[in-house]
Amino acid sequence: MAFRSLKTAALLLLPIPFAFVGAVLALYVRNMNVNVSTGVGFATVFAVSMMDGILMVRAINTARARGVSLDEAIVEGRVSRLRPGLMTSVVAVLGLLPASLATGLGSDVQRPLATVIIWGLSCSTVLTMFVVPVLYRLFAPGLPAQEAEEAGDRRGSEGVA
Repeated sequence: MAFRSLKTAALLLLPIPFAFVGAVLALYVRNMNVNVSTGVGFATVFAVSMMDGILMVRAINTARARGVSLDEAIVEGRVSRLRPGLMTSVVAVLGLLPASLATGLGSDVQRPLATVIIWGLSCSTVLTMFVVPVLYRLFAPGLPAQEAEEAGDRRGSEGVA
């Protein structure tokens, strides 16, 4: 609803499968079970990865609203969100790495959580930075102002016909 576009909403949901694949792969490789701790990790990873997508789409839409061409806006939006997205992911990955490798008391709870977040966030960040701009270009959702004008044009032409 914030972007007033079904295409944009679909683009914003794309990082969730990216994060899911990375997290499930991590659980499989590390031979871990799905439990409450991994559920919390999945929820965290989904929220952070979706926020990365939202920020990228917003940056692209802002550039387009300034009159920049679609391709230039995609490049500008991706470049402007690359460093913040990477910093968020790298800080989380480095911060949770000791918890992911822990074997001491209480590690049965923190290890699956950290594993899901590390792998899910890593996979999601890489794919979001490269796949979402490509799909944005393919689907090229309209800006909210453009969509309102197009809807007004359609209503006006319907009244004439």
